[in-house]
Amino acid sequence: MAEVIRFLEENDPVITVAAGEDCICSCCPELSAGRCEESGRAALYDRRVMEICSLSAGQHIRWSEFQSIIADKITGCGRLPEICGDCRWYGICGHKSKGR
Repeated sequence: MAEVIRFLEENDPVITVAAGEDCICSCCPELSAGRCEESGRAALYDRRVMEICSLSAGQHIRWSEFQSIIADKITGCGRLPEICGDCRWYGICGHKSKGR
């Protein structure tokens, strides 16, 4: 995951908004044979993010713009628990988002 984040930060590529398993999921221990063991939950989180941020699956957007939208509409205003507060990994992500 650290390598993916480093790449995104250093290159600021155009990304495709995805609903469901994507390249970042390859790092997740819940991914088994290319399928998410928590797919229902992950898909719900994806839909919540897209709804709050006015994004849609398949949309192309520069990484820095995506980060800015997430900061403005989710992490910067304390909405992360609303999106994925019930995730067992929330303690890791939620803790990191408080510093942004």
